[in-house]
Amino acid sequence: MADNSDVSQSDVSQNEDALKKAKLPPANFDTLVEMLASQVVVFLGLHPDPVRKAPVVRLNFARHYIDTLAILEDKTKGNLSSDEAAFLEHVLHDLRMKYVSVQKDHPNG
Repeated sequence: MADNSDVSQSDVSQNEDALKKAKLPPANFDTLVEMLASQVVVFLGLHPDPVRKAPVVRLNFARHYIDTLAILEDKTKGNLSSDEAAFLEHVLHDLRMKYVSVQKDHPNG
């Protein structure tokens, strides 16, 4: 469990206020893919973990989200526009290549 002793109540309130005011992207297929893909990037240690504020490699979680995107690709085949299908294919390819690269550097990740 993370140590939150350095986080004050006013910090939490400010973060909650910022979240309430945040402009959300439109709810669409690309946004869904991007949300799942962003988790992979964090779990590959390519972006700081939002809790620890530092990169952390968790290959098992990255693989899980990649597999989830692959299921999404399989289950939506034939129901996506050509742009959506191409976007998902490109994102999956990119994430798989990143996974292989990080796995080489962190074999026990």
